[in-house]
Amino acid sequence: MNRKKALGRGISAMIPQGDQSSESPRNTAEIPLDQIRANPNQPRKDFDEEGMMELVASISEHGVIQPVTLRMTGENHYEIIAGERRFRACKYLNYTHIPAYIREVPEDMDIMEMALIENIQRENLNAVEEAEAYSVLIERYGLSQDSVAKRVGKKRSTVTNSLRLLRLPDALRASLINPADGFTAGHARAVLALEDEKRMLNLWNRILSEKLSVRQTEELVSRLTAPKSASSGAVKENTGKKAKSPYVRNIEDRLQTLLGTRVQLKISERKEGGQIGIEFYSREDLSRILELFDSIEI
Repeated sequence: MNRKKALGRGISAMIPQGDQSSESPRNTAEIPLDQIRANPNQPRKDFDEEGMMELVASISEHGVIQPVTLRMTGENHYEIIAGERRFRACKYLNYTHIPAYIREVPEDMDIMEMALIENIQRENLNAVEEAEAYSVLIERYGLSQDSVAKRVGKKRSTVTNSLRLLRLPDALRASLINPADGFTAGHARAVLALEDEKRMLNLWNRILSEKLSVRQTEELVSRLTAPKSASSGAVKENTGKKAKSPYVRNIEDRLQTLLGTRVQLKISERKEGGQIGIEFYSREDLSRILELFDSIEI
């Protein structure tokens, strides 16, 4: 099997593969686990327990098929470039040694790049971890988004969209890495269009409670962010009616944030009263709004 091809285009570009003999068994070594330390620049923060147990079972049954990649940091001291999950699994199994490739990598920058590529292409970082890893490459090492994209073999737009996820409120970022929530990067990118943190939180709660799809979320955000003049009840300039005052627009925005849906406020010119129009888009949406009103203590 051609190992160079199996590694993928991005990692092949970052880690020179050489000829077939460069990764032959004579260039691997059995390294004692107690001489190895984890990479402090490891982009992966969340080691899924179920996934780890599956890896433990696989290694217990078949052994370590793919050696980890290490660099020497001193005599009989090594640091992981790639393969921390395999290292952890072997420690769990009380193994004393692990097969490893030893590479000469003098710069921390190279280690970070290798660790990032390894995890993205082989071990699937979650969306937040991937965004944080890109951020480290940009902020710590001064790379542009174009440079990062070239190093990891992705489009610049992919890196840009990933970095936007770091603007999410903490609760949404935590939800994004919890598969049980069903809150995906697609949902997150749609929610970010709201910009205001409170509105993002309200919409996130609604996504979870109503199990909204990404498409439904995008449509809802489109309605919430559409210019007032585009709504069915808005006043058009050619009607001769006055545009809404900043006071009215502010109240509408506050109500939309509270209710998570479009709200129109009409104040009578001759009386002190007026009307509030609240839009809903399904029976479930109406029930949600009614529950919000029911929760208000009067």
